[in-house]
Amino acid sequence: NHLRKMSKSSLDQLKKDFDKLWRKLATMTKEDPSSQHVQKEIAQHYAFIRQFWGTDHDKDNQAEAYAGLGELYESDSRYTEIDGKARPDFGSFMSKAMKHFSETVLK
Repeated sequence: NHLRKMSKSSLDQLKKDFDKLWRKLATMTKEDPSSQHVQKEIAQHYAFIRQFWGTDHDKDNQAEAYAGLGELYESDSRYTEIDGKARPDFGSFMSKAMKHFSETVLK
């Protein structure tokens, strides 16, 4: 497993950086998910997800899997809770933003 090969400090930093980005994305839910500003942050989210998946060096960019993760965010509010509070608006926003990224950048 890719994450097991990371040092504890590297993994902790990845989690910390991801959480910071996640919270930033949660503040953007009123913005257009396909806007350049949002898509810049989604690109970073994608890079983090690829690290968590251990596929950041694979040639397959996993466009369908990434879009599918966005659908999961929308269908199961547990994945987009912030501080224990359900954020269905955030799940919907992420799904749209991730689908757009997958269709325009990854395909």
